Amino acid sequence: MRVKSNLIVSLGIAVSCASAYAQTNTNPDQQPSMAETAKEFDRLLRVSDQLHRSTLSAPRASTSLSPVLRAIPEFRKATADLRDAVGNSEGMRAPLQSIEKLIKPFTEYFKELNLKSPVPDIQELKTYSPKDLVWETLTTAERVDNNLQIANRLLRESNQSGAVTVKTLQFYGEIDSDLKRLKWLVGKVAAQR
Repeated sequence: MRVKSNLIVSLGIAVSCASAYAQTNTNPDQQPSMAETAKEFDRLLRVSDQLHRSTLSAPRASTSLSPVLRAIPEFRKATADLRDAVGNSEGMRAPLQSIEKLIKPFTEYFKELNLKSPVPDIQELKTYSPKDLVWETLTTAERVDNNLQIANRLLRESNQSGAVTVKTLQFYGEIDSDLKRLKWLVGKVAAQR
């Protein structure tokens, strides 16, 4: 929006300068009429609007954001379901499947951002007992859930402003890394059930 406003102001100044130059011309036959000046201004405004639209990125980011925003509250519910299942020693298959399904929209969105998130160290997790893997899965899911609540606000703000800070991208990278860890953990725990 700021670029468009700057272009409109620049065009207005250019038309004003052209009009001022025309008024200093002493030959009245060569001066443009007010209708011609308005017509020229409208033409320049259309050209600047076309130029502005051509510099905008494709609406891909905004369409890929809606599944992410929908998945955030669903992820919170799936994490709560997993917490209940672990606490009650109930079957965890359904909550694990829900979490696994909900990881996809986030990883796809982060992939579009070309994040260079670190790959989790799986070697340390291979020494965990099955019970420890369950608790690590729950802990990781809760950490991801908490970070997604913060990311929800950041995603909406960046979508409105059209800008993302470097610090925000680093934060998204941390979430992406935890999601990779969670995906591995969910697969491992589900295979043991």
